[in-house]
Amino acid sequence: MTVNPPDEPYGYPVISGTARFESAGSRERMDELAVKYTGQIYAEHHPESSANLPELITVYLTPQKIAARFL
Repeated sequence: MTVNPPDEPYGYPVISGTARFESAGSRERMDELAVKYTGQIYAEHHPESSANLPELITVYLTPQKIAARFL
């Protein structure tokens, strides 16, 4: 997994490891995060896109190596 922050285009953290994909419970996890950050479930916060969501998956990453470069 690599993240490239917009305010530091040449900086990045990298997490390497083994990923596991799971679809069961992904909508519930999405709602938990939506409530945490917005106070509403996803369908209440984004009603226009909630009905058209494709199948969701949760990615679990077991890190084996972490590196970063920031200027």
